[in-house]
Amino acid sequence: MQLAKKLTLGALALSVAFAAGCSDDDDNNNDSSGGNDNPTGDQTGDDIREPGVHTIEIRPFKATCGTTKPQLCFVIRRDGADQDENFFDEIDGLNWNWGREITAQIETLEVADPDPSEPDRHYVLRTVVSDVPVPDGSTFTMKLDRKFVEADDDCEWEILPDKPDETAFTTRSRATCRVFNTGLTAGAKMNTTMGYGNTSQKPIVLLAVNNVKPGPSPSPTPSPSPSPSPSPSPSPSPSPSPSPSPTPR
Repeated sequence: MQLAKKLTLGALALSVAFAAGCSDDDDNNNDSSGGNDNPTGDQTGDDIREPGVHTIEIRPFKATCGTTKPQLCFVIRRDGADQDENFFDEIDGLNWNWGREITAQIETLEVADPDPSEPDRHYVLRTVVSDVPVPDGSTFTMKLDRKFVEADDDCEWEILPDKPDETAFTTRSRATCRVFNTGLTAGAKMNTTMGYGNTSQKPIVLLAVNNVKPGPSPSPTPSPSPSPSPSPSPSPSPSPSPSPSPTPR
């Protein structure tokens, strides 16, 4: 009884330690590297939902975001804020390109009686304060899985193919290509390091896969129940041998 109790407590402690070490940090990642999937970020600084003109910094990369509707979001910093955040909406009039850091003034307009599926705010570019290229060798991180991109043996991928956010990219390393494709095939979530490409057709380049988090385990396939073996037929009872006739005297 004491041994069973010790084994149970040991297993419980091991389970707690494993859960603590394997917690999903995707929900707690609020860095400014393009991997943030938090639509609100921190709440300091200017509230750009308030109607009027606001100044924002628009990062030279986008972030994968959206759970039910995957998309690429702007990564912005509001005036007075101390943290970047994802910005899900479009900004009318903005000519955004990978690898260019923009500071802009945008105007927020309220939308009267929007459809349930439409946003209740409309954002319009008013002034570009600055638009400068990033320094050579700049990198950013991006979270990717097969919701956003499919494996390709030629190492030529597209984020959200056939959608407005479609973005092509490649890698210069066959080893990185193999690791990335293996993760996609397995349904893993990956933090990647990206650089900026030299062409508008492929504006970003995969440099490294930093970590791979396993995807959901497939449901086990139930084994078919074995067919019952047929019962052996009973052997026929042997016929009794006839008694010998008595010998006449």
